[in-house]
Amino acid sequence: EEVGEYLESPSMYELPIEEKESMQNLERDMRKMAQGLHGQSETQRKYSKLAILKHYNSLCAVYDRYCKLGGDRHWLTMDGYMWMLKDAVIPNKDSTCTNESCKQLFQITYKMHHRLKSRYSSKHKIELSALYGNDNFKDPDPWTGIWKQKGNSGGSTPRSPRSSNEHTYKLRKIGDLRISGCVNNIEYADISGAFDSLNYRKSELEIRFHQRRRAGVKRILKCELIPPTNSVTDNIGMKIHWTEIDKKAKQSQAKSGKLFLEKVETLQDNDKDLPKDQLIGLSRHEFFDCILSI
Repeated sequence: EEVGEYLESPSMYELPIEEKESMQNLERDMRKMAQGLHGQSETQRKYSKLAILKHYNSLCAVYDRYCKLGGDRHWLTMDGYMWMLKDAVIPNKDSTCTNESCKQLFQITYKMHHRLKSRYSSKHKIELSALYGNDNFKDPDPWTGIWKQKGNSGGSTPRSPRSSNEHTYKLRKIGDLRISGCVNNIEYADISGAFDSLNYRKSELEIRFHQRRRAGVKRILKCELIPPTNSVTDNIGMKIHWTEIDKKAKQSQAKSGKLFLEKVETLQDNDKDLPKDQLIGLSRHEFFDCILSI
């Protein structure tokens, strides 16, 4: 009775009922929670989910804040996670919640979710989410791979000792929605972003250049996957509209343009720039699981 009185009726919760995308994300978060509910009775699971729903807006705000503080606005890195716990004064040498045990919980939560996904994939035929649309990509992971430019691109291109057609783009889908990558190699430029939660064919990516005069320059990419016309002879394509952000340049010198890439190779799990087992972070439902476990 005390728990029910504290949690109140769900009809009193401030939830984004009128916002289709936000509600779909909320339902998805609730459906994918697992680690924090493990070993709970049916009643306890109900109360745990109601507790998350009651504080959903606040928890989302906390997640967004520490994603950014952790250096990646698309998911919660270990740095952001530990910063959050220290601000909440949770790690304590005199309790079971030490720095080390909190780090272990982060790792356990991530690995549990991705082990379940891998186990399911090994036992079932991999099918793309309906959010990729009805077209056949003939690929269980359309985003992940090595991409190269096809044809000429529109818009202005910064001077470079390397022809724009020679640039190699590496992308890896990690977690549910996040994409990590690089241009040529991780020292030249890194890529981060996420695809649209309602349309997995679209994404917004950000390129951050690191070398020489390009250091500090960013490009925002609006991307859309293009399925192959002929699944035997054609590659998956990617249509891109990009805008460059350079704080040193004048407003009149702002650059933008178009780019078309095609996927030419698969990306190995042990790729030196994007090793699969080192790209670790918590998506929002994994963050909720972690919070319930603390």
